[in-house]
Amino acid sequence: MNSNNLDRRNQERSVWSEDDYIFIQNLSHPRHVSEFLRALYNVCRSGYKDIAIVLKEVKAVFPNACVPIAAIIQYYRKLDFNIEVYDQPRILEIAHFNQPLLATTNALTNEIDLLSKVWHFQDEVMVFQLVSALVTAITRRIECSSGVVEAFEWCLTEVIDNILQHSKASEGFAMVQVHADSKRLAVCIADTGIGIYNSLAQSIHKPRSAVDAITLAVKEGVTRDPQIGQGNGLWGLLEIVKNNSGLLTITSGSASLFIRDNESKPFSKLPYLDKSHQGTIVDFQIDASQGIDIASALSGHKPVNLRLENLETNTGEHCIIIKDHTHGTGTRLAAIQIRNVVLNVINEGGSKVILDFSGIAVISSSFADEFIGKLVVKFGFFNFQNIITLQGMNPVIQGILHRSVAQRMMNSLQEGS
Repeated sequence: MNSNNLDRRNQERSVWSEDDYIFIQNLSHPRHVSEFLRALYNVCRSGYKDIAIVLKEVKAVFPNACVPIAAIIQYYRKLDFNIEVYDQPRILEIAHFNQPLLATTNALTNEIDLLSKVWHFQDEVMVFQLVSALVTAITRRIECSSGVVEAFEWCLTEVIDNILQHSKASEGFAMVQVHADSKRLAVCIADTGIGIYNSLAQSIHKPRSAVDAITLAVKEGVTRDPQIGQGNGLWGLLEIVKNNSGLLTITSGSASLFIRDNESKPFSKLPYLDKSHQGTIVDFQIDASQGIDIASALSGHKPVNLRLENLETNTGEHCIIIKDHTHGTGTRLAAIQIRNVVLNVINEGGSKVILDFSGIAVISSSFADEFIGKLVVKFGFFNFQNIITLQGMNPVIQGILHRSVAQRMMNSLQEGS
């Protein structure tokens, strides 16, 4: 293998092939999926069934490249290609790029962090479990403005359900990332099924091309079979993304449609698996700091917020049992996560929240400060009392909270003076 050739190819693209090797240098842009498919074509045309994928140089991993390529690798393995992955950096090991995690109850329970990982699902039970777990993970990771969590859950459910209903694929793949600096939720969901064009070709709509098929799919009421679905999934996703000034890219077969605000840009002549398996990739981003009016986006339809309903008491308050929503009460990280849960419940419409410390023997001072102390500063002492009620505390926890909150309030007053 000539190193000069590799250097030259390296400068031209992020993914390339050399004999039975495929080198991946970056997984941060949708174009890397097209580059990977072209590299895969070259290897297969040369007659190789044993393929080595080298990932040594990968440093950046985004869902819109990681998920589709992981799905393609699994698809080719089912076609009896022996694909081995070499020099996988830690970031990809953590992401389970080579062996996506099956969304079973055990896996979703045992994984401490469900974000930035490739998950795959095979039935409705897994879809429900995966969506619920990812929504919970989001509410712990970042504070979201009004409507964001609810809209995120709706979009995730609808897009994943589309795979089960229309793709004719045996499984789908998904990853959710939180970009803390920009406060964005980045989501990619992919399958290796028949694709949007083949799906709608079986309907009354009869698209003329892959681009036409995607353009039809984002219109309200367009579906392959009205007995199966109402055709509101991709339309609703588009409307929610537009309401949030987010980003949406839908790729299927040889076409892709990029949408931002009210502008859309189609792409054609993209590589894909084959005519029967054109696949679909749905890549969207939501700004967690910008509220979403989900009823307005969905033409008056307001989904039932089951998460809030499950927390609601007979008197209309929302009760959060602390031990059920945190992995411990000793660190600031754990406190940040439960504080985000509380803030998201309030931002979703919980006007009165009960924080129940039952079953917890002790908390650290740093946990108390980061959790309750910062909530008191955020809302102000009197507003905090109007919104939040603390219960189930033993004398030890009461003493720690009292001291930590007093210190936090004093620091806040000194900083403001």
